[in-house]
Amino acid sequence: MKDDKEKQIQKLLDSGNQFSEERLSSDEQEDLQAYKVLYSELKRETEEGLSYAFKANLMARIKIEEKHSNDFRFYLILSGVLLLGVGIIVVLTFYFVDLSSHYFIVLSKLTGFMSIIIISIFLSQYVEKKVFE
Repeated sequence: MKDDKEKQIQKLLDSGNQFSEERLSSDEQEDLQAYKVLYSELKRETEEGLSYAFKANLMARIKIEEKHSNDFRFYLILSGVLLLGVGIIVVLTFYFVDLSSHYFIVLSKLTGFMSIIIISIFLSQYVEKKVFE
């Protein structure tokens, strides 16, 4: 029953027609007054614009995306430097293989380990990017 009364009050206010408030009971007049206050508040624009929670969430999201972008660039540069270093070591190892240096033999054994590290860095970046999208 109360829903019907609320719908009638909403229809009266939405129609904008002038009506006699004297015909309404005191409870209905109070309800009508409450709806008028509510409608006037709803029609009023907010002064501050976006809510603080929305602003905070948006700023946090932007910061996270910038951090991921910076992290990706850092790991990409790091991987490039490591790959260049491994390439130089491999070239030197094969160039000086006739010296039978223990240093180059150890480094030649570590190239597989270094390549696994580089591949894992690229793979972790790829997975992280897919997870955060």
